[in-house]
Amino acid sequence: MTNIHVFPDEKLGGVLREYVEVDRAANVGDKIVIVNPSTFQFGDDYTQGTIMTVVKAYEDGDVYCEKFDIINKYEYQTLEPTSIVHIDGVRYRMVGRNAKVGEKVIVVEANGSLVYRNVGEVVEIIKTDGSSFGGLLNPHDFGEKGAIYHFQYLVLEPIDDESPKTTEDLIANLARRVAELEKRVKIIDVYNDELIDRMNDAEEKIERALDDIVDLEERTQPLEALVKAVKSGE
Repeated sequence: MTNIHVFPDEKLGGVLREYVEVDRAANVGDKIVIVNPSTFQFGDDYTQGTIMTVVKAYEDGDVYCEKFDIINKYEYQTLEPTSIVHIDGVRYRMVGRNAKVGEKVIVVEANGSLVYRNVGEVVEIIKTDGSSFGGLLNPHDFGEKGAIYHFQYLVLEPIDDESPKTTEDLIANLARRVAELEKRVKIIDVYNDELIDRMNDAEEKIERALDDIVDLEERTQPLEALVKAVKSGE
């Protein structure tokens, strides 16, 4: 099972985006998901699957998030954003190329001096054109409100099925599978550590029991000798 999480991307204007779990130390601003919750944390909102933002990161991989104590690097997986977004119930892949008439694009660069001022706006291209200023070619595409420049957008390509179509898909799928295997290995390591601890504890108890038996034998030897002496004098 692939570990995909879908939630709004604030950097993309709140558009729903797919994230994949990767096994690396998180940085400040990264999203993480709890995969092995610690018993030292408190609160109903600290459970497996909890998603939060890192506000402080340490060199050893531990992180700090608001409302929680330090989160150990073994407790979480870092969430990497993919190129896949969900808009009006449809999955799209964001692709960096020039748009064609009839295609939809999403604004990823915007400011107050441009027609499309908000990141995350979706524009349907109805015409393409280009104009030259001072010998520089400034290609732009016209949406319903006016020009949107190529540097502003990514093309939205609908995803028809789940089969990988690009190298990026293959890498993303491989990363998800590796992350899943690494998570399973961590769980196995935890169980192995617990089993080793239990075995060591059992060995210690057996050694103590053997010592008790030897001590009991040493204590009963005089009694056995006395019984033998009494019996021989009968």
